[in-house]
Amino acid sequence: MQGCPDIMQSWKPDERTRQIDVLLFDRFSNLCLANAVERLLRVQQHLAQAAL
Repeated sequence: MQGCPDIMQSWKPDERTRQIDVLLFDRFSNLCLANAVERLLRVQQHLAQAAL
């Protein structure tokens, strides 16, 4: 992405780290999964930019 820092390279777990599990069913739409993951990535990027 243009203009976004590569936060995955500098990521280190801390007390704020959360694990999110996703339960997938047979015939689960990959588009649904991609949409959910995309939202999580956007939030992560937004929070990283706000912290800079």
